[in-house]
Amino acid sequence: MRCTVRTKMPNAAKGITILVLAACADPARVTAPPATTREPSALASKQSPTSGRILFTRERTPGIFSMDDDGNNVIEHPSPGGASYPSWAPDGKRLLFAAFPGIGPLTIFLMDAGGVSAIPLTDPAPDQRDEMPRALAKRIVFVRVGDPTGTSKLMIMNEDGSGLTPLTNGPNDSWPAPSPGGKFVAFERADDIYVIDVETRAVTNLTSSAALEHHPSWSPGGKQIAFVRGTVEAPFHDIFVMNSDGTQITQLTNSADGQTATQPQWSPDGKRIAFVWYTGRYGIWAMNADGSALNDLSQSHPFFNEFVGAWAR
Repeated sequence: MRCTVRTKMPNAAKGITILVLAACADPARVTAPPATTREPSALASKQSPTSGRILFTRERTPGIFSMDDDGNNVIEHPSPGGASYPSWAPDGKRLLFAAFPGIGPLTIFLMDAGGVSAIPLTDPAPDQRDEMPRALAKRIVFVRVGDPTGTSKLMIMNEDGSGLTPLTNGPNDSWPAPSPGGKFVAFERADDIYVIDVETRAVTNLTSSAALEHHPSWSPGGKQIAFVRGTVEAPFHDIFVMNSDGTQITQLTNSADGQTATQPQWSPDGKRIAFVWYTGRYGIWAMNADGSALNDLSQSHPFFNEFVGAWAR
């Protein structure tokens, strides 16, 4: 799963970006574990998803995994190859993710948590790819990228894949984060966080700063949005929160030089935030919503680079 971070070119107009980190991968830092370490503790079919479980993926390890909110009891959810961006479907029981359907571009799938009946929901053209699916009330919002230009926009569809409609016009829209109830979607556009009204299509820029802002995540109560902020000068990024109207921005993490915090995801009760922190490897951490009580959830399985997908609702 890629962990994309963008940076602005110095002295350039806002919105011009260059990709500085194409993937959360550092092979030199990853040590292969013994074979027994790679085995999940149980199959997903033996346990139903609960509000405490966190979906995630592992670098160079096919499939989707979930774990308890303390990092224990890792379960594999068998899925098609190259599965990425996992999240919970609108019914809260099945999984959404992007994967390659054998032959063809990256496609959105819907799958039972037990790893059976993986159904492709989209049919992108050969020069497109679909990624980052999220439940939008009873519908699904996702990102469609048009290759080779790389332009991207948000799309919405029904849970069965019908009713496919563009939500935004792009050309650089990604990382959708629906509000509770699905009236709004926060998203990343040209290093700022925007919000779009799903019904009226009215778009509002919440950050509009010289900093680099990405990876929004709407709180379950609807009052706050967590996001990632960095600068051109600093080689690291941190987790921040703001009110849903863009006011009262507060920094939660303090990454040292060489560290980067990304991909925040709220717990169902809004009291904690899971995120990815690079501290020599990419691991999943959790903290209280005020930034206190940091906890390394990946410490019991330290041989992998791991990337958070979503917290079960």
